Parts: sequence; structure tokens; C-alpha cells
Amino acid sequence: MRKRYAAPVVLALAAWGAGTGAVLRHVLLEDDFVSAEIRRHGVLAPLVSTLIELSIPYVVLGLFAMWAARGLAKLAQDRPGSRLVRHEPWIGAGIVAAGLTIAVVAAAIERPASLAGLLWRRGGIARAVQAGLERALSPASLAAAATLGAAALAGLAFAGWWKSSSRGGRRAALITASSVALLVPILIFAPRLRRGAHPAADPERPNVLLIVVDSLRPDRAADPAVAPHLAALAARSVRFLDARTPCALTYPAIASLLTGKHPVRHGVRDLYPDAPSRDLGKDTLPRALEKAGYRTIAVGGYCATPLRELDSGYTVQATPRSEVDLIVSSVAFRGHPWLPAVLPFPWARTLFPQLRTAVEGSHPGDVTQEAVTAWRRARGPFFVTVFFDNPHLPYVPV
Repeated sequence: MRKRYAAPVVLALAAWGAGTGAVLRHVLLEDDFVSAEIRRHGVLAPLVSTLIELSIPYVVLGLFAMWAARGLAKLAQDRPGSRLVRHEPWIGAGIVAAGLTIAVVAAAIERPASLAGLLWRRGGIARAVQAGLERALSPASLAAAATLGAAALAGLAFAGWWKSSSRGGRRAALITASSVALLVPILIFAPRLRRGAHPAADPERPNVLLIVVDSLRPDRAADPAVAPHLAALAARSVRFLDARTPCALTYPAIASLLTGKHPVRHGVRDLYPDAPSRDLGKDTLPRALEKAGYRTIAVGGYCATPLRELDSGYTVQATPRSEVDLIVSSVAFRGHPWLPAVLPFPWARTLFPQLRTAVEGSHPGDVTQEAVTAWRRARGPFFVTVFFDNPHLPYVPV
């Protein structure tokens, strides 16, 4: 492989190195809460491991750009006066830069809070750029344009490789292209095909859905202009207008919700309680329903850590694995702002499980989809607790 062919891969790795360096520099030198927690809890090693794993998408993008640039050069190499061969490294570098830019723009318009620290909070031109992107583009239009552009680029590059290949090379290229054409739809649609329909509920043991929303004001939850579906549900339901939390902290409040006990009795009184006090005992709602034949499931975003960390008896968990994951994910986005654009995809959430519930990438649509998938896979009646946390995110008005 000539050195100039590898220019796109080198650029992609340089972009990864710059982002990773920015993250590590922030963690080691800054004194904000997250950096201090990483140093205090000694979770620098998991952070470094995650940052190394993030090099994989950069390498894949670099290899694709190298392949595409070489294919375009081969397509035009017989044309008189063509300069594509001479500029092949720059073409590959441009593909890498365009791919990263499109991913960052997609993150900015689909999940504004994910780039609030990078753009909105800076004010001035940076804030105007984020507001302008949201007004001018939609996630669907950008995704369509990016898909069409990538498909056209891949088609032209494939034509170039086909043109310059031998019969055996063409056969191999055709097999590879056919495999990719089959594999991509499978990766995209297979999770949806597996869902199926949930069997009809038993009237004697109805399904139970518990929805928890962190930091949501009660007056906004019943406002048809803000939450029309919740307001419609409230209008035909029993409402408790004087419900109060025994403790305005997530861990104690969730413990009281699942036990019916005051913090004085269940013992959870802190935001991050120690291990002994996290055992809620046998008399919890999930355990009682499990004994009655229910499938108990917990689903949630980054604030849903208590559903896993409190020993309450859920048998299925789709929640953050630990506070360590939250700490790691909260800084990984600083140097890699394209992550929110890809985390909704099942392959990305499988590849980076520690970033699945990242604060900056949190989206209610992802939580909802995971909850629907979980209860459709359940056999028999289910008790699903779904924990939404987006009101907790920074408010980014546009």
C-alpha cells in the first residue's frame, strides 16, 4: 500500500487522536465535578478503554474513504487530462472530513442538548450556528441526503474498481457488493422483525406499566400544549393532585416508590447510597409481582441507575450498568461529538454498551423503543418500569 493511499486512514486516526487527547486533557487538568469523580473513583482505565474502542468507527471511515478515493481515481485514470489520480489523497481526506461533519451536524439538529456545551452555551456565532442548523435542516432530510450521497459515491467507486479489475477480481467484487447489500438491510431491520406481537393480556392479571419521569413539573405533565398524550390519559384516569415525594433525591424516592416505605424505614437517604443500604429486602413491588407470575422489566436512560443499583428484584434490566458508565460517557462526548448521531442504531449501542445511556445522547425515543421491545419479548403478564430523564437535560431553546 502506497503511503498516499493511506492518507484518509491517517486523517481519520488523527481526528480520533485529537478528540481523545481533548478528553484526557480535560479529565486530568480540569476541576469540574465529572473530572474530579473520575480521578476520585479511579475510573480512568475504563475511560481509556472506551476511548480506544471509539477508534474503530474512525478506522472504518478511513478505510471506506481510501477505497472510494482509489475507485474514483481508477474510474477516471484513462481520461485525458484527468487529475483525480494526482489528488487521490485529498479526495479521501475530503470524504473523511465530510463524513465526520455530517455526523456532527446530525447530532446538533436531532439532539440539541448533546452539543449544548460545544455550541449553545458559548453564545455568539457558535449559538447562531446551532440555531441555524436546526431551523434549516431536519434529521430526515439530512439522513436522506447523506444516504444518497454515500450510495452515489460507493457506486462510482465500485465502477472504477470493476473497470480495472480482472475477471477473478470482478467476481470477488460482485460477491462482496452483494453481501454488503444484503447485510446492511439485515442490520437495520432485523431488530424490528424480531419484535413480534405481544400475546393478549390476561384480564385476571393485567399488564402493569409504571412510567417515571425525572425532573418533570406536574403542571407541565397535564398541559395539553406540552404533553398532549399524557394530558389525554390523565383526563380519563384517576389523578392524585396532592402526591408528594418523601425525599427529593432519586435513590430515596425510587426506593419509596418500589417499597411503599418512608426513607426512615427502607434506609436509603442519600443520592448515592452505600452498598448495604441498597438492599430493599423481600417486600418490594417487583418481587411481589414476580411471585404472581409477572415478568419484571426495568428500562431507562442515564437517570435510571437506581432501578439497577437498588436490589429491588427486577429480572430484566435495560438500564445503565453503573455510575461508572455515566461518568465515562459524560466526557467521551467532549472529543467525539458525532456519537449522538449513531447511538440510536442497534449496532452502535451493541458496539458501545457503556455509551447506550450516555447523558448527552439520551433520547426518549430510544427509551420508548427499548421498553416496547422488552415487553413484546415477555411471556405472560409483565410489569415494566420505564424511566425517562430528558427534562433533566440542559434546556436548549431554538
